[in-house]
Amino acid sequence: MDPQQIQVSNSNFRLVESKFGFVVTGSCIDEPCYFKHFLSKGWNTLDKTLRSFWETKNISEEQPIISDELSYCEDHFERTHFRKPCGRYSVSLPFKENIQENVNLGDSRSIASKRLDQLWKRLDRDPKLKNLYTQFIDEYLSLDHIEEITNMDDLSSEEGFFLPHHMAY
Repeated sequence: MDPQQIQVSNSNFRLVESKFGFVVTGSCIDEPCYFKHFLSKGWNTLDKTLRSFWETKNISEEQPIISDELSYCEDHFERTHFRKPCGRYSVSLPFKENIQENVNLGDSRSIASKRLDQLWKRLDRDPKLKNLYTQFIDEYLSLDHIEEITNMDDLSSEEGFFLPHHMAY
């Protein structure tokens, strides 16, 4: 620390020059006291940094630029959202309208099936993890976040896309 110090008017704070720039020191008298950290390498950069801070924090009254896609999504939300009897809100996904009907996404069913088989093998090796995972899936079922498909033979890759499941652990 260098011996040069500057008293900040009407406060208990002082600016002390150091090899890293000016350091603010002092004590907080008023409660609550919030601690903030800032490093400046000198007066010229301090002015530039403070000016940049206030320009960044300045809230503009200009209207945001709304793209056609954003406008479509906002309109879609207004048209499709509703409140469920349980109190939660629901909204349908905003799919793009100009997408071809019969887009072939590949054989996603076999990939998802292989991933599920790998998951069961992993869980069979770790009973504790299997128990935790089962509780997690049961909770998702009870919250209607997922639903069980009982007859997989009725579904094909042509009817949709199967997402491979990845357990995070």
